[in-house]
Amino acid sequence: MWGRMASGAAIGNRRAGRLPIGPQWPGNLRELAVETRMDSASIFDLSPSEKLQLVEDLWDDFAAAQETVPVHDWQERELARRKANLLKNPASELSWQDVKRNVRARHAR
Repeated sequence: MWGRMASGAAIGNRRAGRLPIGPQWPGNLRELAVETRMDSASIFDLSPSEKLQLVEDLWDDFAAAQETVPVHDWQERELARRKANLLKNPASELSWQDVKRNVRARHAR
């Protein structure tokens, strides 16, 4: 089994393409899949920073092959509904800043 990540610096090095030396987090998900088969218990043993890195790696893997990510019928219908609503009511559009402000206000951040 691979070792635990030592610090946040290791994450920064990994993102910059410089992997830390030693038994650390693999360079990417594909390396992890080749090096070892993780069981679900080992995922729960990860530190919070390692879990976040795993989520980021999974998301990057999806983003690299967007056409392989299934889109369900209900999702297509919801997107069509929202697009139609926006076309009927252009003033209902929110900027990303407005969305963030609304979420933060709702959750008192």
